[in-house]
Amino acid sequence: MITSKKTVSSFLTTLGLLTRIPLPFRYTPDFTLFPFFFPGAGIIFAVLIVLIYTGAAAVIHSPAILAALILLIQYLLFNLFHFDGLLDSADALLYHTDKETRLKILKDKSSGSFAVFAGTLYIITKFTLLKDLIPSAQGLQESALLFLYIFAGRSAGSLVPAFSVPARDSGLGFLLKDYSRIKLAAGLFLSLIFVLGFFCLNNGAAFSCTEGIRPNILQISGTAFSAALLTGVFSAAAFKKAAGGYTGDAIGMAVELGELAYLSVLAVLPGVM
Repeated sequence: MITSKKTVSSFLTTLGLLTRIPLPFRYTPDFTLFPFFFPGAGIIFAVLIVLIYTGAAAVIHSPAILAALILLIQYLLFNLFHFDGLLDSADALLYHTDKETRLKILKDKSSGSFAVFAGTLYIITKFTLLKDLIPSAQGLQESALLFLYIFAGRSAGSLVPAFSVPARDSGLGFLLKDYSRIKLAAGLFLSLIFVLGFFCLNNGAAFSCTEGIRPNILQISGTAFSAALLTGVFSAAAFKKAAGGYTGDAIGMAVELGELAYLSVLAVLPGVM
């Protein structure tokens, strides 16, 4: 039976695991509802970044500086350990060896040449995409559409435990060994309903999703979000084949690739922003 205390503990456990912000609450770690809260945590993070961006954009008019500032804040608050997972994954998956050696590489704290190359290319690409998309993120809908990439990344990461098995009998993967697809589906569904509700209610269109929403904004965000989800499935499959299952690094890789996939779709679709 899931009590209100367990629900709060699971929510705080999810936030505590996915953010570097110290939580001012005491709680007992509980992963019972982690699959349910995982995607929604991305919405909370996205809202915070939108607020920061809105304030910064009022005084900073350089897209390059804004992009750099947003990435700096995002990574300091939320993404550094996900980025570390991407780097470790690059070292392990791109190196031709056996599963046991890959698992040892994933536990190694040092970064190899594959990690340096992949990490540098990733940050340059992400910065470039944000810099090019920011000039069009002027209104609330456009800003929300852009920074939903943070929600898309968490949603991608949430799929990894649902499509693979833990590679070890310890670590984050093992803590999520009882990961519930039903709870994940419920969390994704409610999160998407929340996002849809925002776009529908924005600009006073309280009873219609055809009023107040810029044409194609839902189709565009849906396409980009779907691309992000595919990276989650890909990450799960890649780790299952290469290492016998997923680790925390696999989830980090999926989050980062999911964010990049979302931004890439926004950049290539015509008439997006």
